[in-house]
Amino acid sequence: MKAQTVIVVIITAILIGTVPMTVSGDDWPDAEAAQCTSETEIIGEGSYSGTFDARGETDTYKLDLSSGGPVNVDFSTESSYPEITYGSEAITIDNADENADPRAVRGGWRVTYNGDGATASWRIYPEEDTVVCVRMSIPSDATFPIDWSLDLDGELATPTPTPESTPTPEDSGGVAEVSLPSQDSTGTQVIVNSAVVSEGGYIALHKGSAAGPVVGHSGYLEAGSHREIMIPVDQPLSRGEHTIVAMPHLDTDDNMEYNFPSADEPYTSAGDPVTDSATVTSFNEDTPTPTATPTPTPTPTIEPTQQQPTDTEDALQDTDGDGVIDSEDYAPRDPDVQRKSDVITTTGGSGPGFGFGITVLSALIVGVLTRQRS
Repeated sequence: MKAQTVIVVIITAILIGTVPMTVSGDDWPDAEAAQCTSETEIIGEGSYSGTFDARGETDTYKLDLSSGGPVNVDFSTESSYPEITYGSEAITIDNADENADPRAVRGGWRVTYNGDGATASWRIYPEEDTVVCVRMSIPSDATFPIDWSLDLDGELATPTPTPESTPTPEDSGGVAEVSLPSQDSTGTQVIVNSAVVSEGGYIALHKGSAAGPVVGHSGYLEAGSHREIMIPVDQPLSRGEHTIVAMPHLDTDDNMEYNFPSADEPYTSAGDPVTDSATVTSFNEDTPTPTATPTPTPTPTIEPTQQQPTDTEDALQDTDGDGVIDSEDYAPRDPDVQRKSDVITTTGGSGPGFGFGITVLSALIVGVLTRQRS
């Protein structure tokens, strides 16, 4: 009786060891947990082969399985001992039974192949769309090298390459906001409505776009919020409309002087500079280009030629009008002095003396005086 009990226990143990266990969909192993990495290639239907050259070597693939399967797996080598693993659960199925009656192998099962050249076949029934890891390895007591082949046939999704991760751009070391309204201007300054610079800094004005030239910037702004910031323009804006971009900048060199682009990089958000743009209409009257004034050519000065009086003119000239010509007058510019002795010389005609009128008057006076005496 005891012997019969021992035999029943042994048979039960053998049956338990050879019958696959049921694994629910929730128990499907995650590909990463099954020692697949994000770089592991995803494979689809087809034939794959390789060689084990070293003890403990492992070849790993990912299967992109669609629910509803099945996926037929055929695995063979020219030698013994390789294993094919689905996930991490250690369930061993005898090769002879597998070849005779393919079974439904679910996620998390490990199948040990001992075929010596025979082909082992399995069938996978995915319960949901999933990615599982297929890992082929050999124990340490295997004989090298071992060539292997793997055939997959069934509901396998088209292999999808693993997308390369895009690095997230780093933002600047602070938070900034800026508001620039459209405005009319004299062309010499632009008014920024409001700005926030968490680390302090400046507001720069770019013309045309954020990549355009800097046409002006504010002085240093303390950390915090600011309103009505008047920013002078380096060169007056010409008359008309201009697209102006306001851009907050850090004070990276801590000298409170705007030194972009050598320093003082812009505040950024999601890797892009923080900006606001607006149309600035300038009513600046364009200053006309000055016309060069020609240098006057100097005109030579002509010295007047002094006319020398002729002999006739000199003989008749009477400068002081005293009736005595200059050539005979002791003082030609004093009518009261004619000669040094002040003697009046009576001449006739146009000769020297007092003239005819004076002579007559003198005669009358002399006559009157003579009559009175007599």
